[in-house]
Amino acid sequence: MTLAAHTSGTPAATRRRAAIVFADVVGYSTLMAADEAATYARWMALLRDLIEPATARHGGRIVDLAGDGVLAEF
Repeated sequence: MTLAAHTSGTPAATRRRAAIVFADVVGYSTLMAADEAATYARWMALLRDLIEPATARHGGRIVDLAGDGVLAEF
């Protein structure tokens, strides 16, 4: 326990090892300019059907989504 945690009554943060992965879709802006609705629908389908299950299957979690980017922690 750190001194700050000891004096404040709040437990200290726990350190752990993690692998951080960031990925984005190559050409997403071009695809969105050509057909926004279809591109967005396809991206959401890939996220739901492929990326989220694969992340969970390998013991990870998606931390953030930003446009076509995915930040995951394992």
